[in-house]
Amino acid sequence: AWSGRSLAAAPHPVTSSDGDFRWHLDQPSSDQIRAGHVRFIGWCLEAGGTPVRQVRIDTGAGAVEADVNLPRPDVVMQLGLSPASLRCGFDLRVPIPRACAGITIEVLAAGAGGWHTMDVLELAHAENRANDESAPYRAWLARHDQFDNAARGRLAARCHALANPPRISILMPTWETAEPWLRAAIESVRHQVYPHWQLCVADDASRAPHVRRVLEEYSRVDPRIVHVVRSERGHISAATNSALDVADGDWITFLDHDDELHPAALACLTLEIAAHPETELIYTDEDKMDEAGRRSSPYFKPDWNPELIIGQNFVCHLAAYPAARLRALGGLRVGFEGCQDWDLVLRATGARSDARVRHLPRVLYHWRMLPESTARDHGAKDYVIAAGERTLREHFERAGRAGTALDVNASGHWRARYPLPDPLPLISIVIPTRNQLEHLRRCVDSIRAKTDYPNYEIVIVDNQSDDPATRAQLTLWERGGGVRVLPYDAPFNYAALHNFAVPQCRGELICLLNNDTEIIAPGWLRELAGHAVRPSVGAVGAMLLYPDDTIQHAGIFVGIGGVAEHPFQREPRDCRGQMSRLHVAQNVSAVTGACLMVRASLYAEAGGLDEKNLAVAYNDVDFCLRLVELGYRNVWTPFAVLYHHESVSRGYEDTPAKVARFRCEHEFMRRRWAEQLDRDPAYNPNLTLEHNDFGLAREPRVERW
Repeated sequence: AWSGRSLAAAPHPVTSSDGDFRWHLDQPSSDQIRAGHVRFIGWCLEAGGTPVRQVRIDTGAGAVEADVNLPRPDVVMQLGLSPASLRCGFDLRVPIPRACAGITIEVLAAGAGGWHTMDVLELAHAENRANDESAPYRAWLARHDQFDNAARGRLAARCHALANPPRISILMPTWETAEPWLRAAIESVRHQVYPHWQLCVADDASRAPHVRRVLEEYSRVDPRIVHVVRSERGHISAATNSALDVADGDWITFLDHDDELHPAALACLTLEIAAHPETELIYTDEDKMDEAGRRSSPYFKPDWNPELIIGQNFVCHLAAYPAARLRALGGLRVGFEGCQDWDLVLRATGARSDARVRHLPRVLYHWRMLPESTARDHGAKDYVIAAGERTLREHFERAGRAGTALDVNASGHWRARYPLPDPLPLISIVIPTRNQLEHLRRCVDSIRAKTDYPNYEIVIVDNQSDDPATRAQLTLWERGGGVRVLPYDAPFNYAALHNFAVPQCRGELICLLNNDTEIIAPGWLRELAGHAVRPSVGAVGAMLLYPDDTIQHAGIFVGIGGVAEHPFQREPRDCRGQMSRLHVAQNVSAVTGACLMVRASLYAEAGGLDEKNLAVAYNDVDFCLRLVELGYRNVWTPFAVLYHHESVSRGYEDTPAKVARFRCEHEFMRRRWAEQLDRDPAYNPNLTLEHNDFGLAREPRVERW
């Protein structure tokens, strides 16, 4: 666990004309840098194409060197400097053998490559998990979520200027709620900036006398608070519906009996309603709050993501619906307890992906973390899983499509398995290569040995191989059947060679596959194809791992690093990611061409890869963004897993010509997709564009209070 607490002020960017960099970080004498591993996160700007050669660490006891290509785990835990990128991220983890007042880090490049700049953006210390991991978030809140009287006044004035402000009814079921948390929940409503609300409380036959006493007290002092007392316990769905029965608002939202609303919550909902009156569901970001009011564990959510909502209820709180729409749906359904909110979201949205679902990227809801609620969650696991399976099964039935719901490791996260047509569609696996027989043979042999999907062809695009062993093997494969070799006699152009090969493929589905990949598990083609055959889906991508079982590719998020980045690179294979998103399928802006499946008809409809402007880099990102532009949704799934021995064929961008080409491709993407790169719907404007770890943005891209 990394605390994220700064150990010292980040130094100014360091420049070098010879490819080497040096930081010296001083800590005030009153607070030494503690022993243990320290993590440096930052960027290399205008890198000149020279790969990093060594790292030298000096804590005052003499320098320690490490060869980066073969790092010693006790010296450099992870370093990734992508050569020739205009903006390359690095994640350097080094040991501090003893407490010290300062540390010097030197990064030695392989040679001169023009002017360089390196900037340390974050310094964090490895902590025991018992220590407070929420401190960075609270520091971020102190800077970006200060909701003072001036902010209240500005927000109130905007709401007051609305011509027809809606009345919002908040439904809150209670049962044996501890008095402090019940009062805190009610007070969070009474402190709302927006005044046109109604709090509808339904007590689910609580035995504790203080519950009714508190509710009666608040009903007397504030006429906007109404409560009903049920004669017998019906659990959360029935109790919430009892609250709905007395609601008279234009819009409905929900509040659990021990949680709290941000003071701006209803005002923000109201302004969103006024700006988008066609909306049928609005949801916000959320976090957790402990008994002392300390906030932690934010979920900065994506915009509406139809695939992710199958894997988890990311909408959850705060969610608001037009009252008429909610009543037409019948409120919450009894028998779905534990998944009642998720069931409601799925019934309200169906298979919809339009603008009638709105996301407010602000943390406006605070879950209360209490020991008893954790215990209750563990005890309820069996019936929650049963409710989840029923929720998805009925959702598939309403949507008119077949699908099987599988619980992921009894975690409350879900996998949808979609059936394939009968007969199975032919899949053309397109593998470009130039020599590199060892890697090509491993790729082809693993496909043949481990793939359980029977109807595929392998199409190898030979880009001027001149190695005799490679040419001989290609001939043997082609004579043996099951492999076709298409000679591509032109200079390397990743986009062009695929555009040359795909029209010659026989398959209904096309799988672009790098020759440096390796199949791990048999079901990979079935998983990709199950998504790719769906009419609404564009490109489908897999989980790709480095050979050391760390993550190489888990979807592509645009805007990070200027154009696009793969999230959570070099994290362990079992990493959960942000709120377990690495464990569920989801819609993403793009997936890597190293393993990308798409219908052949869509490849043609989108015009293939851009071989004119994006010969090597970003052509997969551009292709996926064009599919989105055409109305399709790209999908990344963690249930198709391959190894990726990255860049063994093409190598590094380490020549002036390659650097110049990359610069042009980078600039083209910035011009062509500027609007999309500024706001990836699968990401969140409160998250950083400076690194690919879903960290907090130093300057969120949302309007200030």
